Amino acid sequence: MGDRREGTSRPLPALILPIEILRLLCGGLNMACVEEYRQYAAELIRIAQQTHNSNDKATLLDMAQRWRELAEKLGREGNVAK
Repeated sequence: MGDRREGTSRPLPALILPIEILRLLCGGLNMACVEEYRQYAAELIRIAQQTHNSNDKATLLDMAQRWRELAEKLGREGNVAK
């Protein structure tokens, strides 16, 4: 499993970043950033479904859950900031 999304040369960002760094990376808390994180989660789930190793599958699903949680958190904070 690589650290790049299929079809792009752009690496996945680190999973654990302080919210201040995420604000800088996203240009603020916007829905485009939230949607991108949801897409990361969906891609990890897709990969997990194709993975036969149970440890790898569990890791991928855990990563997907963390991306979903981050998207939800950013979405909530973005709504509050408006």
